[in-house]
Amino acid sequence: MKRHLRKVAFLGILVSAGAGCQMGTVTGNPSVAPLSGRVQSASGESLGGVPLQARRPETNMAVVVYTNKQGEYAYPEDLSPGLYGVNIQVSGFQHVTKEGVNVTKGKPTRLDFSLEPATPPLSELTASEVLLSLPGTDKIKAEAARCSNCHSLQFALGRKRDRATWLQTIERMRGITPSGVMQAPEVVRPILQQTAKTNQELADFMAAVASPDSPPLPAKLLPRPTDDASTRITITEYFIPRGAVSVTLRGDTKGAWLHDVLPDGKGNIWYTDHFANVLGRLDPKSGEIKEFRYAHSKPGKQEGALQHTFDKQGNIWLGVLWQGTIGKFDPRTEKFNLWTIAEDARLGMVAMDSSGNAWAVSSPTSGVYKLDPKTGKFTKYPIPTQKGAYGMGIDSKDRVYFCEMEAGKIGRFDPKTEKFTEWDTPTPDSGPRRLDIDAQDRFWFGEFYAGKIGMFDPKTETIREWAIPGNPYAAPYDVAVDNKGNAVWANDFNNNRVYRFDVKTEKFTEFLLPEPNVEIRHLFVDDSTTPSTVWIPDYSPPGKILKLQAW
Repeated sequence: MKRHLRKVAFLGILVSAGAGCQMGTVTGNPSVAPLSGRVQSASGESLGGVPLQARRPETNMAVVVYTNKQGEYAYPEDLSPGLYGVNIQVSGFQHVTKEGVNVTKGKPTRLDFSLEPATPPLSELTASEVLLSLPGTDKIKAEAARCSNCHSLQFALGRKRDRATWLQTIERMRGITPSGVMQAPEVVRPILQQTAKTNQELADFMAAVASPDSPPLPAKLLPRPTDDASTRITITEYFIPRGAVSVTLRGDTKGAWLHDVLPDGKGNIWYTDHFANVLGRLDPKSGEIKEFRYAHSKPGKQEGALQHTFDKQGNIWLGVLWQGTIGKFDPRTEKFNLWTIAEDARLGMVAMDSSGNAWAVSSPTSGVYKLDPKTGKFTKYPIPTQKGAYGMGIDSKDRVYFCEMEAGKIGRFDPKTEKFTEWDTPTPDSGPRRLDIDAQDRFWFGEFYAGKIGMFDPKTETIREWAIPGNPYAAPYDVAVDNKGNAVWANDFNNNRVYRFDVKTEKFTEFLLPEPNVEIRHLFVDDSTTPSTVWIPDYSPPGKILKLQAW
């Protein structure tokens, strides 16, 4: 098989790989910080929870720290010397960048900022802030929020349409599943009959707020988290060089659409691309990126993969979504093997069992699939509730767990008995989306429609739920378990935040992300580091990977 390799090397290291985070804010000793200062408003008010991004122009890396309640910040002691651009981009204030900031070893630099107020454009509001700003009932706004199944709510509202066009758009979107499947007319017709009244009401609402004649949206911003726990954080950003700086349409192949990330235990981070047959590797120490291209299995089908995982030999297995393919990549030989199913299934989610079999779930064909790599044979097990499956994982007993987003259920398949078991979530229509399994085989998942995270305990076969605090429109897309820290991390797809949930105290800590609308579809916690490291791919082009450490 022909292999295509793209390599991009970058100069300079901003922060050493083993850097401790204790100097990320002034809770450490600002007198030895290489770069520190204060951020205030033009009226002199201290601004807490403000992210400051420092980047050297010759690298693809940036380091972000946050101000505390007093508006003070300090960078880690091991920030490498050089000239930096320091950028602040926070909603409600004018963006500020100071270039040529000289960081010198052993000579601390002081840099203060005064921010002028500014009305944020629609593109800088989170989906939750848009919904808070809109008039109308919670019911109709909840319907509008479902636009984010396929694209951002800001994208939808930015396209001004009259009522008739909105109704056509809404009816067309009713026929598309959250995984992007255009359903057959015989399937869509009863859906449109059932939703006819709601579609009319939603068309009225959207025409009132997003027609050529509608007034500008009055922005209502959610408060930034400013407490000590939320600002003791350092983020390193790694920018992906491939693709356009920005694109306007989801799936535009000029952009890099990072979906999942996965550390390999050797210091590398591997990522998948939703719309390109590319498996990428990041070296966080140097910022060097290599991309490996794999073959197209089904002509005419979209490129791209979602989930990937390792087997016992260190090979990477990935679900090549639209092409109905499971791929294996050997990092030693840098070669791919691909297995493609004849059925028109979408095998985007993949996991490995203890015997070396690959398992996948498919939404449009509502099946759990087993691939025996030795024979190349696929075996399908139909899910009893025929509404598709998305997130999946395998526990220590080789039981396959999956989320049934549109059914409001979670499911389990036991290969030993070939038996399915399904459970309704306590909150109806909760939209369970993606999952992780902890060291106790408990199954954690995000409830996208309910604004909650859920946990299934296999010992009691019961489900518990916890609501994301402070946001009535929260939409947790994914969760990631920190076994060492006894915590679970979740993202809010509608509000540019990630949350750490303490399993013992059942309390959430909220963290603001560095730029407006970082779009997250996957989180991964590496708990071999101190503190644990959360790896986050930013789905929105041009694409970047975030390394988050909080203490």
